[in-house]
Amino acid sequence: MDGTFDILCNHARYNRKEMDVVVPNATYITILRKPEDQLESAFGYFEMYKGMNITADKNPFKTFMNDPMKYYKDHKYRSWQVSRNGQLFALGFDHANDDNEAEILATIAQIDHDFDIVMLTEYYDESLILLKRLLCWDFEDILYFSAGIRSDSHKMAKDKDLIDKARKWNHGDVLLYEHFTKVFWSKVVEYGPSFGKDLQEFRNLNKAAFDACISLNQTDKKDRREFRLVLKNKTDRCERIFRADIGYTKLIRQSMLQRYKASKQYSAKV
Repeated sequence: MDGTFDILCNHARYNRKEMDVVVPNATYITILRKPEDQLESAFGYFEMYKGMNITADKNPFKTFMNDPMKYYKDHKYRSWQVSRNGQLFALGFDHANDDNEAEILATIAQIDHDFDIVMLTEYYDESLILLKRLLCWDFEDILYFSAGIRSDSHKMAKDKDLIDKARKWNHGDVLLYEHFTKVFWSKVVEYGPSFGKDLQEFRNLNKAAFDACISLNQTDKKDRREFRLVLKNKTDRCERIFRADIGYTKLIRQSMLQRYKASKQYSAKV
Protein backbone atom coordinates (compact mmCIF):
# COMPACT_ATOMS: atom_id res chain seq x y z
CA MET A 1 0.00 0.00 0.00
CA ASP A 2 1.57 3.25 -1.16
CA GLY A 3 -0.20 5.56 1.29
CA THR A 4 -2.91 6.67 -1.13
CA PHE A 5 -6.37 5.32 -1.84
CA ASP A 6 -8.57 5.24 -4.91
CA ILE A 7 -11.88 3.95 -3.61
CA LEU A 8 -14.04 3.91 -0.49
CA CYS A 9 -15.83 0.56 -0.59
CA ASN A 10 -17.42 -0.18 2.75
CA HIS A 11 -20.60 0.30 4.75
CA ALA A 12 -21.12 4.06 4.63
CA ARG A 13 -24.36 6.05 4.75
CA TYR A 14 -24.53 8.35 1.75
CA ASN A 15 -23.81 12.00 2.44
CA ARG A 16 -22.67 13.74 -0.71
CA LYS A 17 -21.29 16.84 0.99
CA GLU A 18 -19.09 14.89 3.40
CA MET A 19 -18.01 12.29 0.85
CA ASP A 20 -16.97 14.93 -1.66
CA VAL A 21 -14.50 16.19 0.95
CA VAL A 22 -12.94 12.72 1.27
CA VAL A 23 -12.91 11.81 -2.43
CA PRO A 24 -13.44 14.87 -4.65
CA ASN A 25 -14.83 14.33 -8.16
CA ALA A 26 -15.54 10.67 -7.36
CA THR A 27 -17.51 8.10 -9.29
CA TYR A 28 -20.46 7.04 -7.13
CA ILE A 29 -21.52 3.40 -6.98
CA THR A 30 -24.04 1.53 -4.86
CA ILE A 31 -25.89 -1.78 -4.87
CA LEU A 32 -29.50 -2.73 -4.18
CA ARG A 33 -31.31 -5.96 -3.37
CA LYS A 34 -34.94 -7.07 -3.53
CA PRO A 35 -36.49 -5.25 -0.54
CA GLU A 36 -38.16 -8.33 0.96
CA ASP A 37 -34.89 -10.27 0.83
CA GLN A 38 -32.81 -7.42 2.21
CA LEU A 39 -35.21 -6.88 5.11
CA GLU A 40 -35.32 -10.57 6.05
CA SER A 41 -31.54 -10.82 5.77
CA ALA A 42 -30.94 -7.80 8.02
CA PHE A 43 -33.58 -9.02 10.47
CA GLY A 44 -31.80 -12.35 10.86
CA TYR A 45 -28.20 -11.18 10.64
CA PHE A 46 -28.60 -8.42 13.23
CA GLU A 47 -30.82 -10.66 15.37
CA MET A 48 -33.43 -7.92 15.68
CA TYR A 49 -35.86 -10.43 17.17
CA LYS A 50 -33.85 -10.44 20.41
CA GLY A 51 -34.60 -6.79 21.10
CA MET A 52 -38.23 -7.41 20.16
CA ASN A 53 -38.46 -10.28 22.67
CA ILE A 54 -39.87 -12.68 20.08
CA THR A 55 -36.94 -15.11 19.93
CA ALA A 56 -39.12 -18.05 20.98
CA ASP A 57 -41.58 -17.57 18.11
CA LYS A 58 -41.47 -20.18 15.35
CA ASN A 59 -40.85 -17.50 12.71
CA PRO A 60 -39.94 -14.18 14.38
CA PHE A 61 -39.83 -12.41 11.02
CA LYS A 62 -43.46 -13.35 10.43
CA THR A 63 -44.35 -12.06 13.90
CA PHE A 64 -42.66 -8.76 13.08
CA MET A 65 -44.39 -8.42 9.71
CA ASN A 66 -47.82 -9.17 11.18
CA ASP A 67 -47.61 -5.92 13.16
CA PRO A 68 -44.35 -4.13 12.28
CA MET A 69 -45.20 -0.75 13.81
CA LYS A 70 -45.77 -2.39 17.20
CA TYR A 71 -42.04 -3.18 17.35
CA TYR A 72 -40.64 -0.43 15.14
CA LYS A 73 -42.11 2.58 16.93
CA ASP A 74 -39.96 2.26 20.07
CA HIS A 75 -36.66 1.43 18.29
CA LYS A 76 -35.65 -0.99 21.04
CA TYR A 77 -33.84 -3.49 18.85
CA ARG A 78 -30.45 -3.51 17.18
CA SER A 79 -30.07 -1.76 13.81
CA TRP A 80 -33.70 -0.62 13.74
CA GLN A 81 -32.73 1.94 11.10
CA VAL A 82 -32.52 -0.78 8.44
CA SER A 83 -35.78 -2.50 9.41
CA ARG A 84 -37.89 -0.17 7.27
CA ASN A 85 -36.78 1.23 3.92
CA GLY A 86 -33.24 0.40 4.98
CA GLN A 87 -31.77 0.81 1.52
CA LEU A 88 -33.22 4.28 1.13
CA PHE A 89 -31.91 5.09 4.61
CA ALA A 90 -28.42 3.97 3.59
CA LEU A 91 -28.69 6.37 0.67
CA GLY A 92 -29.42 9.32 2.93
CA PHE A 93 -33.21 9.17 3.26
CA ASP A 94 -34.79 10.44 6.50
CA HIS A 95 -37.08 7.93 8.24
CA ALA A 96 -39.41 10.80 9.15
CA ASN A 97 -40.55 10.63 5.51
CA ASP A 98 -41.19 6.88 5.31
CA ASP A 99 -44.88 7.47 4.51
CA ASN A 100 -44.31 10.49 2.28
CA GLU A 101 -44.31 9.20 -1.28
CA ALA A 102 -43.44 12.60 -2.76
CA GLU A 103 -40.26 12.72 -0.64
CA ILE A 104 -39.45 9.13 -1.54
CA LEU A 105 -39.73 9.86 -5.27
CA ALA A 106 -37.69 13.05 -4.90
CA THR A 107 -34.95 11.10 -3.11
CA ILE A 108 -34.94 8.43 -5.83
CA ALA A 109 -34.62 11.13 -8.49
CA GLN A 110 -31.68 12.67 -6.60
CA ILE A 111 -29.97 9.28 -6.28
CA ASP A 112 -30.47 8.71 -10.01
CA HIS A 113 -28.79 12.06 -10.65
CA ASP A 114 -25.93 11.52 -8.19
CA PHE A 115 -24.88 7.93 -8.82
CA ASP A 116 -22.98 6.70 -11.85
CA ILE A 117 -24.17 3.13 -11.46
CA VAL A 118 -26.59 1.27 -9.20
CA MET A 119 -25.80 -2.43 -9.15
CA LEU A 120 -28.28 -5.22 -8.38
CA THR A 121 -27.44 -8.11 -6.05
CA GLU A 122 -29.66 -10.50 -8.02
CA TYR A 123 -27.60 -9.73 -11.14
CA TYR A 124 -24.22 -9.36 -9.52
CA ASP A 125 -22.11 -10.70 -12.38
CA GLU A 126 -23.96 -8.53 -14.87
CA SER A 127 -23.46 -5.55 -12.55
CA LEU A 128 -19.73 -6.16 -12.44
CA ILE A 129 -19.53 -6.16 -16.24
CA LEU A 130 -21.16 -2.72 -16.27
CA LEU A 131 -18.84 -1.58 -13.47
CA LYS A 132 -15.78 -2.84 -15.35
CA ARG A 133 -16.62 -0.72 -18.36
CA LEU A 134 -17.51 2.34 -16.28
CA LEU A 135 -14.18 2.27 -14.41
CA CYS A 136 -12.06 1.09 -17.38
CA TRP A 137 -11.02 -2.00 -15.40
CA ASP A 138 -9.84 -5.44 -16.49
CA PHE A 139 -11.53 -8.76 -15.73
CA GLU A 140 -8.91 -9.38 -13.06
CA ASP A 141 -10.18 -6.33 -11.18
CA ILE A 142 -13.71 -7.71 -10.76
CA LEU A 143 -12.99 -11.32 -9.76
CA TYR A 144 -14.72 -12.25 -6.50
CA PHE A 145 -15.68 -15.09 -4.16
CA SER A 146 -18.86 -15.21 -2.09
CA ALA A 147 -16.82 -15.40 1.09
CA GLY A 148 -19.61 -15.19 3.69
CA ILE A 149 -22.86 -17.14 3.39
CA ARG A 150 -25.60 -16.70 5.99
CA SER A 151 -26.26 -19.80 8.08
CA ASP A 152 -29.68 -21.49 7.95
CA SER A 153 -30.20 -20.69 11.64
CA HIS A 154 -30.35 -17.00 10.76
CA LYS A 155 -32.69 -17.33 7.78
CA MET A 156 -36.46 -16.91 8.04
CA ALA A 157 -38.88 -18.63 5.66
CA LYS A 158 -40.97 -16.30 3.47
CA ASP A 159 -44.24 -17.30 1.81
CA LYS A 160 -46.16 -15.07 -0.62
CA ASP A 161 -48.20 -13.46 2.15
CA LEU A 162 -45.07 -12.59 4.11
CA ILE A 163 -43.35 -11.22 1.02
CA ASP A 164 -46.36 -9.01 0.29
CA LYS A 165 -46.33 -7.67 3.85
CA ALA A 166 -42.59 -7.00 3.71
CA ARG A 167 -42.95 -5.11 0.44
CA LYS A 168 -45.85 -3.04 1.79
CA TRP A 169 -43.82 -2.17 4.91
CA ASN A 170 -40.83 -1.27 2.72
CA HIS A 171 -42.80 0.61 0.08
CA GLY A 172 -40.03 3.18 -0.34
CA ASP A 173 -37.41 0.52 -0.98
CA VAL A 174 -39.76 -1.16 -3.46
CA LEU A 175 -40.05 2.07 -5.46
CA LEU A 176 -36.28 2.50 -5.27
CA TYR A 177 -35.57 -1.04 -6.45
CA GLU A 178 -38.12 -0.95 -9.26
CA HIS A 179 -36.77 2.35 -10.58
CA PHE A 180 -33.17 1.20 -10.68
CA THR A 181 -34.06 -2.20 -12.11
CA LYS A 182 -35.34 -0.34 -15.18
CA VAL A 183 -32.22 1.84 -15.25
CA PHE A 184 -30.00 -1.23 -14.90
CA TRP A 185 -31.44 -3.07 -17.89
CA SER A 186 -31.33 0.08 -20.00
CA LYS A 187 -27.57 0.18 -19.31
CA VAL A 188 -27.24 -3.46 -20.37
CA VAL A 189 -28.94 -2.63 -23.67
CA GLU A 190 -26.73 0.44 -24.04
CA TYR A 191 -23.64 -1.74 -23.49
CA GLY A 192 -24.31 -3.45 -26.80
CA PRO A 193 -24.18 -6.97 -28.29
CA SER A 194 -20.83 -7.88 -26.69
CA PHE A 195 -22.41 -7.94 -23.22
CA GLY A 196 -23.29 -11.64 -23.29
CA LYS A 197 -19.83 -12.63 -24.55
CA ASP A 198 -18.08 -10.51 -21.91
CA LEU A 199 -20.32 -11.91 -19.19
CA GLN A 200 -19.51 -15.51 -20.11
CA GLU A 201 -15.79 -14.79 -20.33
CA PHE A 202 -15.89 -13.23 -16.88
CA ARG A 203 -17.77 -16.18 -15.40
CA ASN A 204 -15.25 -18.60 -16.85
CA LEU A 205 -12.35 -16.62 -15.38
CA ASN A 206 -14.10 -16.31 -12.03
CA LYS A 207 -14.74 -20.07 -11.85
CA ALA A 208 -11.10 -20.77 -12.69
CA ALA A 209 -10.00 -18.45 -9.87
CA PHE A 210 -12.43 -20.12 -7.47
CA ASP A 211 -11.18 -23.59 -8.36
CA ALA A 212 -7.57 -22.49 -7.93
CA CYS A 213 -8.06 -20.74 -4.59
CA ILE A 214 -10.96 -22.21 -2.60
CA SER A 215 -11.15 -25.45 -0.65
CA LEU A 216 -14.34 -27.36 -1.46
CA ASN A 217 -14.09 -29.51 1.66
CA GLN A 218 -13.81 -26.85 4.37
CA THR A 219 -15.86 -24.00 5.80
CA ASP A 220 -15.15 -21.60 8.64
CA LYS A 221 -18.03 -21.53 11.14
CA LYS A 222 -16.54 -19.28 13.82
CA ASP A 223 -19.40 -16.80 13.39
CA ARG A 224 -22.73 -18.51 14.17
CA ARG A 225 -24.48 -16.14 11.76
CA GLU A 226 -22.61 -17.28 8.68
CA PHE A 227 -20.15 -19.78 7.34
CA ARG A 228 -17.18 -18.66 5.33
CA LEU A 229 -15.17 -20.25 2.58
CA VAL A 230 -11.59 -21.31 3.25
CA LEU A 231 -8.56 -20.71 1.04
CA LYS A 232 -6.57 -23.74 -0.06
CA ASN A 233 -4.03 -21.68 -1.94
CA LYS A 234 -2.71 -18.65 -0.06
CA THR A 235 -1.04 -16.82 -2.91
CA ASP A 236 -1.16 -13.03 -2.97
CA ARG A 237 -3.71 -13.23 -5.79
CA CYS A 238 -6.01 -15.63 -3.95
CA GLU A 239 -5.81 -13.64 -0.73
CA ARG A 240 -6.51 -10.39 -2.57
CA ILE A 241 -9.65 -11.78 -4.20
CA PHE A 242 -10.77 -13.50 -0.99
CA ARG A 243 -10.17 -10.59 1.39
CA ALA A 244 -13.43 -8.96 2.46
CA ASP A 245 -14.17 -5.45 3.72
CA ILE A 246 -13.10 -6.15 7.30
CA GLY A 247 -9.77 -7.53 6.10
CA TYR A 248 -9.11 -4.48 3.96
CA THR A 249 -10.14 -2.20 6.83
CA LYS A 250 -7.51 -3.84 9.04
CA LEU A 251 -4.85 -3.40 6.35
CA ILE A 252 -5.71 0.25 5.91
CA ARG A 253 -5.63 0.88 9.66
CA GLN A 254 -2.24 -0.81 9.92
CA SER A 255 -0.95 1.31 7.05
CA MET A 256 -2.27 4.50 8.65
CA LEU A 257 -0.71 3.57 11.99
CA GLN A 258 2.67 2.88 10.37
CA ARG A 259 2.58 6.20 8.53
CA TYR A 260 1.59 8.00 11.73
CA LYS A 261 4.48 6.44 13.65
CA ALA A 262 6.88 7.27 10.83
CA SER A 263 5.75 10.90 10.79
CA LYS A 264 6.15 11.17 14.58
CA GLN A 265 9.67 9.76 14.37
CA TYR A 266 10.51 12.20 11.58
CA SER A 267 9.13 15.12 13.59
CA ALA A 268 11.19 14.07 16.62
CA LYS A 269 14.38 14.04 14.54
CA VAL A 270 13.68 17.46 13.04
